Amino acid sequence: MHLPHSPSSLEWHGLGRRRFLRLLGTLGAAGATAPLLTACSGADAPAQRLLVLSSGQAVTMAAIAAAVVPSQQGFPSVAQAQVVQRLDEELWLSDASIQDDMRAALDVAEWLPLAYGHFSRFTRLERTAQQALLQRWMASSVETVRAIGTNLKLVSHFMYFGHPSTWAAIGYDGPFQKRAPIVSEQRKAYALRVQQGAAK
Repeated sequence: MHLPHSPSSLEWHGLGRRRFLRLLGTLGAAGATAPLLTACSGADAPAQRLLVLSSGQAVTMAAIAAAVVPSQQGFPSVAQAQVVQRLDEELWLSDASIQDDMRAALDVAEWLPLAYGHFSRFTRLERTAQQALLQRWMASSVETVRAIGTNLKLVSHFMYFGHPSTWAAIGYDGPFQKRAPIVSEQRKAYALRVQQGAAK
């Protein structure tokens, strides 16, 4: 299935200021207390090796996606729809500036709850608190915060609903021509690098 949008086609208003984003991420990390610096749950990490996102960024992305995609019975989980792995692949195929913007946005999103009165990282919050925060970010008067919330939600939806495991739940019967997708040489190279890394 050809997605109408990808990370490289999104308009990241305000996210060109990478120095500003990195500064926010650094301040958030520095302001956190020791109990908040515990390792991320291995259950949240994608099963496969990633080439662009760090393990921490992957867990943040998985949490954001889980907060915005359907959770009703019949819908696959974020892990089953391979949201993080597929995003990592798209980023690997994208321009380096897009990769930097996405990594910066995820780093800021993880620590941004501290600026909203939560003594916790995003991935440590209850699901309802995560959802409420994302709504606040998307409605923020601060352009960069609004861009982070809006674009991370959009990316989550693109990756999730573009996966065949979600199609039955939304009543989509697949591409009209019913032909297997043609895998590009770039995507074959990504898969090969992932396999080589897993074999080490």
